[in-house]
Amino acid sequence: IVTEEAPMGYEHSIVLELEVGKEYHFIATSRGSSPYTSVSTSGKFFTLPPVSTTLMNGGFEDTDEYGQHTLYPWVQYTIESGVPAARAIDGLIGPYPHDGIDKWNAGIRAYNGAYFLGAQAYWSYKNGGVFQRVSVTPGQYYVLSVRFITHRVGGEDGYNRVRIGVDPTGGTDASSPNITWWSMFSNTNDNQWHIASGTLVAGSGGVATVFVEFRQQMSLEWHVTAVDGVSFYPPSPISVGALKSSQWSLGAVLDGKIVTYGAFPVWCDGKQYSKVYVQEDNRSSGIAVLFPYTAGDLPAAGDKLTVTGALGEYNKEAGLLAEVWTVDRGPVDPI
Repeated sequence: IVTEEAPMGYEHSIVLELEVGKEYHFIATSRGSSPYTSVSTSGKFFTLPPVSTTLMNGGFEDTDEYGQHTLYPWVQYTIESGVPAARAIDGLIGPYPHDGIDKWNAGIRAYNGAYFLGAQAYWSYKNGGVFQRVSVTPGQYYVLSVRFITHRVGGEDGYNRVRIGVDPTGGTDASSPNITWWSMFSNTNDNQWHIASGTLVAGSGGVATVFVEFRQQMSLEWHVTAVDGVSFYPPSPISVGALKSSQWSLGAVLDGKIVTYGAFPVWCDGKQYSKVYVQEDNRSSGIAVLFPYTAGDLPAAGDKLTVTGALGEYNKEAGLLAEVWTVDRGPVDPI
């Protein structure tokens, strides 16, 4: 609470001591002799850290100058203005080492290290997240990927979700229509880490904003949500085997992979895709590739496919969601 008791005037200046990387809410009130009192609507602002050269603290293990673990340069936010403080996400959780004994709610340990981002609610719900502004190369493809867990007691599938998104214009408003979002929840409803990712093209301004957000619906008996291992990089050429075993970035360029099974329709989480299977030339490993259902120029068995995309889980199977691709028509023996 900040008050100004100087004599009545038309201009006032107040110096506030604020922390970098915080969300602040405010209401301005002007009081005079009754009934001359007015109150503004609730507003908020962020004290933004400098733009990161690359995504920082994606594993939530960084410490400050005092050795304390910190979210910096992530900025934590709430979705709804004026919600009770109890509805804000918990934020940084730990230490719960991935190879340790101690566990957070629902048996969760960190995917890597000892800390992660989390929100838990008992007969309540919490909605909010974190964002970070990152320098990007205009026109370059980038993949945002995370490891996540959602656990609930009560309700139905989808009542407890993780959303990841990117604003290619560098904005900080989580409700902006500029943001491309990907939404997911754990089909297993347990303490197992799952993968999610998405691909988009950087805008012309040279700055993009990465969002990680929790969406909990209804006051269920338990909502428990965790995110770890966030990465945001331009995808590079990689083998199928290396992509499937990756412990960090889930973006990829698969170059000239043989199509072993041609396109067929599949449904996943209410969306329809066209799906093919590809493998390495030496047949050491293979993977599913999913395309938008309305996409044209899809490969057939025997073709060679070069595709840029992001690894995710689709009907409990790892698959690369294609963003851009080219097809080198066969014949190539797919067996």
